Amino acid sequence: MVTRASDRDALSRARELALAGLLGALGLLLPIGFHALGWGGKVFLPMHLPVVVAGFLVSPATAVSLGVVVPLLSSVLTGMPPLAPPVAALMALELATKAGLASVLYRSLRLPMSVVLLAAIVADWAVLGVAVWWGAGAFGIESGVFTYIAGVIALGLPGTILQLVAVPVTVTAIQRRVPRLRPTKRGETG
Repeated sequence: MVTRASDRDALSRARELALAGLLGALGLLLPIGFHALGWGGKVFLPMHLPVVVAGFLVSPATAVSLGVVVPLLSSVLTGMPPLAPPVAALMALELATKAGLASVLYRSLRLPMSVVLLAAIVADWAVLGVAVWWGAGAFGIESGVFTYIAGVIALGLPGTILQLVAVPVTVTAIQRRVPRLRPTKRGETG
């Protein structure tokens, strides 16, 4: 049976959307589980885990979309993160940046996973800093933008460490089970 390139592309896109849906569902469920166990979402950043994993496994456009949709949908469905103050909007910016950059650097530029993850985390912090600086008045931040950002980063350090450990292990395990999710060299088909 001969398959056309368009059929293969459609199948590949369907698989990517299914994977994004699965990781998006985890992005909704993990925070609920963490909160049920009494582990703070602001500390362990559970929503970040599956969205960042997606950044290593799906296209940049899908990764950015997932980063935007998951926190906003979670906010509507569970009230976490809140829409007001606009924590959900900030998280949408953060996760879109983190997942999108991971996808571009890893899948398109084929940089090492550790370098990509560190760059994505730093970019997340930079986007958060710019967004908070720009919207400090709207957020009611009186202690100073830099103090606020430093506090958010310090509070989330356990979650950042969790990402540095869990994301590479998870991505590698998934790629071993599903080799087509590994990034390919230019000119190869995956």
